[in-house]
Amino acid sequence: MTFARHCVEAIASARFSIGTVLKSWVFTVFWVIGISIWINAFDGVISSTEIQIATWIARALSVVMVGSNLLMTFVWLFRRG
Repeated sequence: MTFARHCVEAIASARFSIGTVLKSWVFTVFWVIGISIWINAFDGVISSTEIQIATWIARALSVVMVGSNLLMTFVWLFRRG
């Protein structure tokens, strides 16, 4: 069994409570707001390669977090009970 298939089956068989889903969304919202403030604070001030790489990594993590929260929300909606 491939790793991707194992992950999909694990997520599909999971049962999330509404509390878990909401806590995850709250954390993600604070993460995205914090990263946005951080990016805006350093944008144009420090133009080093390290800051640019860290910014892209932070943006990528934000996208992954939102995507995983959407997946978890859909699993919760369709598999309640």
